[in-house]
Amino acid sequence: RGEWLAPHRYDLYAVALQECNHKEEWARAIASVLRPANTAGASAAVFQQRGGLPFRPSTHVLVAQESLWGIHLLIFARESVAHHISEVQSCTTATGIGGVMGNKGGVAIGLVYRGCTSLAFVSCHLAARMGRSLARCGDFADIVRGSRIHLSAQGSLRSQLLHEYDHVFWAGDLNFRVDMGKQGTSEEFSKVQQMIKAGELASLFAHDELTRARADGIGFGGFSEGAIDFAPTYRLLRRTNPPEYSNKKNQNASWTDRVLWRSAASKQGNVLQLFYGATFSLTPSDHRPVAAGFQLSTSMPYFHLEHVGIPSLPGRLILQPRCLGFLDAVADADQTAAIETGLDVDMASLGRPSPPPDGKHVPLSPTDELFVTFSSSLLPDVVTSGMVGLSPDYPASPDAASWPEALLPPMQPLYVDTEFLRSQHVIASLRTRAGRLVGQAELPLSVVFGASCADEDVAPKDLSLAKVLDRPGLLRTFAAHVRRERSGENIDFWLEVQDFLARINAHTRLLGSKASDGGGSPTAKT
Repeated sequence: RGEWLAPHRYDLYAVALQECNHKEEWARAIASVLRPANTAGASAAVFQQRGGLPFRPSTHVLVAQESLWGIHLLIFARESVAHHISEVQSCTTATGIGGVMGNKGGVAIGLVYRGCTSLAFVSCHLAARMGRSLARCGDFADIVRGSRIHLSAQGSLRSQLLHEYDHVFWAGDLNFRVDMGKQGTSEEFSKVQQMIKAGELASLFAHDELTRARADGIGFGGFSEGAIDFAPTYRLLRRTNPPEYSNKKNQNASWTDRVLWRSAASKQGNVLQLFYGATFSLTPSDHRPVAAGFQLSTSMPYFHLEHVGIPSLPGRLILQPRCLGFLDAVADADQTAAIETGLDVDMASLGRPSPPPDGKHVPLSPTDELFVTFSSSLLPDVVTSGMVGLSPDYPASPDAASWPEALLPPMQPLYVDTEFLRSQHVIASLRTRAGRLVGQAELPLSVVFGASCADEDVAPKDLSLAKVLDRPGLLRTFAAHVRRERSGENIDFWLEVQDFLARINAHTRLLGSKASDGGGSPTAKT
């Protein structure tokens, strides 16, 4: 059904399928819908519903696919966009029976657009049945830990999926249910049905397990989701339209099928959701398909002068962390809840102490020693802090460890353009001496740079450990001392360089004037 896909509205289509034994048939059907020949009979009303983007028919091609049993992910791109996609990688993670069966789990595909915007897509099928919200959160954590797609070649020091890519889009049958406290009873089933018929969807959604899990910090921390104003997409009777819900074991109608996204700290605000909805006219399953449309502001490449034979600018810029601490949020519920964080980080990102998903929590040992690595495409190499032991007051106190300035390495970015650096981030990875990853955080450099070019100290900021999979936690008191060594002659040099780059850009636009639709814009639609 073409209206589900809103054909030709978008540059990129990521189609996530679950419990599907006919992937090849689906791939052919989707490809046929995305062909230009099918545009004549397309509905303008559907296009308006799907974001009202300009109509630009062109051929879409399959650029990547991955499967795990009945879980599939297909990526189609407009031909003019596909030419700019590189570094395509994929992987699978099974979380089913015994943690090895592929009836549950996820598949992930990563790619890079125009060399400077990295995207990852995940299709998943999480643990089923009522009362298993923690198991579903555990499956999410396992998929993140098990997804082996990486942009960097740093061996065991590589970042996890959520920190490796600029943007991660996560879709599938997440299986989170509506729980009003009496799941599985005829009383609650009838109550849910009454609320759906009365259009009381907002009140019903307040009992959504996924929303609770995100608020409690035990699953999908740091992810965003658009407002849901459509009826639950599960459990429906097949081939009924208008939809009718099935009373199988008094399972509540629920929003099991979801689309969420997460952006890196320096890229937040670059994703605009255009719509979020369900297609109830597609009825072969007891689920109804859900789709979301986005407009993505992609990154512009940074022009490194040495690449065109211009020597590096004289002078250098050095970031010197002043202090760094690790607060283990598992250790103290009340103290963690009282922390006020900067950088628009909310408690959903921090996480609150909670029972570990299916017993997967691995506590820190009193004999553990910890170190921090800092990595970024801005740095020539990964830099490593000194090793420290756990605080003698831990775990009675959640202050697990701290590093003074003497144990923190200076970081010298490859670039000295502070305007560019303000829009970037560094990934801090907390590890034990044995190399076990405790967690990672994105440290936005926007908090480091002020308006002055003189030496400056930046006030300490509390920075969230975006979602530590072994434990919720907080990296805090990261105060960076910015030391700049630049001569006044650099200003004139920069003006000359900017003029040189302007001429190059004008020439590039002339050469690219024949670029086909959608290929030359710094904005892509997903």
